[in-house]
Amino acid sequence: MKPLTVALMAADVVGALLVPTLAARLLNGGTAAMSFHTMTVTALQMLAASLVAGCCAIGAGYCCSVLAARVAKDMRDAIYIKSLDLSVYSWLLTLVFLMFVCVNLGITKILAGKNLEVAAARQEAVGHLTGAVEEYYQGRDVIKASNREDGSAERVRGLTEQVRSVAQKADFLTNCINSIIRMFNRFSQAIVALLGGGMMLQGTMSIGVLQAFFQYMNQVGEPITEASFMINSTQSALASAERTFAMLDEPEETPDPAHPNVVEEPVRGRVEFRHVRFGYVPGKPLMKDVDFVAEPGRKVAIVGTTGAGKTTLINLLMRFYDVDTGSITLDGVDTRTMSRHGLRREFGMVLQDTWLFGGTVAENIAYGKPGATREQIIAAAKAAHADFFIRTLPKGYDTVLDNEANDLSVGQRQLLTIARVFLADPAMLIFDEATSSVDTRTEQAIANAMNALMADRTSFVIAHRLSTIRDADLILYMEHGDIVEHGTHERLLEQAVAYAKLYDSQFA
Repeated sequence: MKPLTVALMAADVVGALLVPTLAARLLNGGTAAMSFHTMTVTALQMLAASLVAGCCAIGAGYCCSVLAARVAKDMRDAIYIKSLDLSVYSWLLTLVFLMFVCVNLGITKILAGKNLEVAAARQEAVGHLTGAVEEYYQGRDVIKASNREDGSAERVRGLTEQVRSVAQKADFLTNCINSIIRMFNRFSQAIVALLGGGMMLQGTMSIGVLQAFFQYMNQVGEPITEASFMINSTQSALASAERTFAMLDEPEETPDPAHPNVVEEPVRGRVEFRHVRFGYVPGKPLMKDVDFVAEPGRKVAIVGTTGAGKTTLINLLMRFYDVDTGSITLDGVDTRTMSRHGLRREFGMVLQDTWLFGGTVAENIAYGKPGATREQIIAAAKAAHADFFIRTLPKGYDTVLDNEANDLSVGQRQLLTIARVFLADPAMLIFDEATSSVDTRTEQAIANAMNALMADRTSFVIAHRLSTIRDADLILYMEHGDIVEHGTHERLLEQAVAYAKLYDSQFA
């Protein structure tokens, strides 16, 4: 390789020198005195010399690059082979370096734990701040009416200062790790240089070995520094992920059966609770023995004091929770053997807290039945006694509502949800305190819509106003999770026990 490289370089030089010589001969001879043939030959010679010189230059460059690569490879191999004996000749330097590596790893572990703690505190502080701001925004009218603007602003400032403080600590810990690790790396290099210099003076180590040792220190130390920085940088993400993992670790709903049972169409709506026992906390039952039958097309009212278990009964009926023992059947089919989707599509719910999303009035009504026509939507609104006020809106059924529907009254929002259920046309209905937040006149309008909707449907009504459930076919009075009385309104008044006392307290 070396002779070839020298030859190519020499040919390149000769070619480069030959071209000016030929050009000088061409000019000195004069174009008039030279024949065309001579001029052509000389020009071709110049072209050939340039071509040969260029090719030789390319070849020489290639040979030089190959030679340089081989030299570099040989040097790396030699350094590596030499470094294999490094621990034999300089075990003290190796021990010093490993000691500082252990120190760096220990510092990384300590700071990572501290960073995770501070990052978790920051997430918690941000959560408190976000919750407070959202809470104060939703209750801004009450805050103004109570003259508590200064107090709420002061609390927000305090929470903001807390977020700033913990965020500053977290950022400091994240950013200082590199500096600390590099500082200890410099300490290790200084000690190695001091010890290595002493060994060189004593003749027990050459400068080449010391130089190789420093190279390997840098190659090992730099990744440790970067890894330490990355580990600490991920602590904030881990702190955020802890809450996500906590949610993911929550027990999920029991899976639906692989081959779920289906209630035969048309659904009659016969619901039976058979000795149902249930508790939110294992070992602490809320319901001990709930047993009743709701016949098809009947209106079942559920009453009782706060915390008696009324909403829990509905949650079990909808399979938001599964019973501990006993069973709930729909037309003779155990609801646990049905898919949740198949069960819930048979129910329509109207709750105390209405939910409307950002969209048009028509889109909100059609939420339970995607693809409904405009005629079907209008018919459902008329059946729910909502058409009259919808047409007074700026764009009627095309009026866009925000997610809070602040431009509608509570009663109007409730009528829209009833229209939504009318359109879905379920086999059974659930009303949960549907008229508790409206005035008497609006209550009557909602009651008329509810009565039209409940016709020939099995209905479950949770109510605090007993005037709305006098005509119920079955009234269940609950206390402490169990049914303590059941019957019609007249029968329960005749018994003069718990229901009668509650009724008298409202109408005495």
